[in-house]
Amino acid sequence: MLLLLAGLIGGAWAQDAGAGAPAGPSLSVHGDLKSFTLLTLPYDNPDLEALGAWPEDPQGQAILDGRLRLRADLGGSWRIEAHHAVSTVVGSAFTLGTTGAAATAPELVDLTWTVPEEGATGTTVQGRTDRLLVQGEAGPLTLALGRQPVSFGAGRFFTPLDLVSPFFPGTIDSEYKPGVDAARLDAYAGLRGQWTVVAAWVGGCSLALGPQDQACEQAGVEDLALASWTRLTVGVSDLALFLAEVHDDEVVGLSVVSGVGPVGLYGDASLTLPPGHLDARAPTEDPFVRAAVGADWRPGGRTTLSAEAYLQTNGSADPADHLAQYAGARYLRGELWAAGRGYLALSLAQELRPTLQGSLALLTNVEEPSALLLPGLSASLADDVELTAGAYVGLGRRPEGLALRSELGFVPVTAYSRLAAWF
Repeated sequence: MLLLLAGLIGGAWAQDAGAGAPAGPSLSVHGDLKSFTLLTLPYDNPDLEALGAWPEDPQGQAILDGRLRLRADLGGSWRIEAHHAVSTVVGSAFTLGTTGAAATAPELVDLTWTVPEEGATGTTVQGRTDRLLVQGEAGPLTLALGRQPVSFGAGRFFTPLDLVSPFFPGTIDSEYKPGVDAARLDAYAGLRGQWTVVAAWVGGCSLALGPQDQACEQAGVEDLALASWTRLTVGVSDLALFLAEVHDDEVVGLSVVSGVGPVGLYGDASLTLPPGHLDARAPTEDPFVRAAVGADWRPGGRTTLSAEAYLQTNGSADPADHLAQYAGARYLRGELWAAGRGYLALSLAQELRPTLQGSLALLTNVEEPSALLLPGLSASLADDVELTAGAYVGLGRRPEGLALRSELGFVPVTAYSRLAAWF
């Protein structure tokens, strides 16, 4: 893959130089440094504690994350982008959410390293080349080849169309979605039409820069995400059709983004056909629907209110079924995190001062019921320095021994802080 990138880069550079492009090659270097601290306050559960699966005392975790971002403009419309991130993680903390630091995704080319490699607790250092792509435009076409993020849909809290390494809605830092090895082609018809096709590696094996890994010899289409996204703008509304094959699932979806006065409206819906429904294999799962509809309203210049409702027909209303669901492939891959059927998310963002922003979000499983409360506060300390603090608070019935009694009531209270600086 690296040799292919190098060849494309060299060809693009030569083409731009021969065309006498007015802008010559240039290199820009940027980056950021972020620190996270987390403190988990576990509730009592003697049965889990006896198994070593639950801490008796508060847990703390500290993460230092740095990212170096390089961009080489080759002249004309071609450019290279590369990011390398290094994260040092000390300690452990339990929360349904994540910091967003040290996030990984499947790799066709193994560009992640960890010290120590495995079997260790305490301090871990991880490095990952999270972006490595060449991108260019030719008229209405844009080509991007290499490691890059892949996202579709308009959902904020729940993402029925985002099937490649989606974020959990309570992720502390979602600035960088983990990149995957992919080829992407965008074709534009002015401002009112767009067609996107993507092929992304989502398998579990890797290719070293030497002999091929034996596991990769068995790689097939189930290790790929193939997607088509067709968008059309009609008046003030964007309508999109989504078609995809992710692992062995066939997915068809629709997306709508519109507005009525000061209220922004959006919705995503997908129908997933598991293996066996479009081929000769015997189906082991029923088709299922995921759908999210939401609205954003700014009643004033300093206040934003948001609401989103979510339905998934493959969920369960019985908390006793959730542990078995979490062992399913889609949960282990990170495509799904919610185990219930119906959810409602509400959020408030309020500017308290020009440099101080408060937020409060509530995610609820409406059938059990249980909820996750997410208060937060963000302060701008300088032009390129930001401090954020907040918490995850699980509300609902706590586990009884080894049995779940509610989905989000399982989450203990976790407080966090984030300090970020960009250069």
